[in-house]
Amino acid sequence: MSQEQVNEIQAEGSKLIKAKRNIEGLHQIASNRHEFYSKELNELKEEVAELEKSVNVQQQSVRMIEQENETRLIFYRDRVDNLKSKKDNLQDDDERSNYKKEVEELRNEIEHHISEQRKNLKKK
Repeated sequence: MSQEQVNEIQAEGSKLIKAKRNIEGLHQIASNRHEFYSKELNELKEEVAELEKSVNVQQQSVRMIEQENETRLIFYRDRVDNLKSKKDNLQDDDERSNYKKEVEELRNEIEHHISEQRKNLKKK
């Protein structure tokens, strides 16, 4: 084998060794990135899970408030119906005065409840 052929083979060998090192370097970079993004992905999954829990708690709270409001609405309707029936049977000034007080108390109670609900919604 001539010196020229030996030099060519050595040059090719050097190129292959350099290419192998480049590939190994790229493989290490890819491995590091994979590890980094895997950690990021796991952290994001944890955040999503926490947010889902928070949303579930808030949804449950909203459902409870809705149920409470529905119950109160029924209660207030019954009281209004009761007051309407009383109105038809008022006999004297005392009864009319008491009726007006009851209506005013109910109105205040409803307004207070609405105000409290608005405060609670603003907090959330």
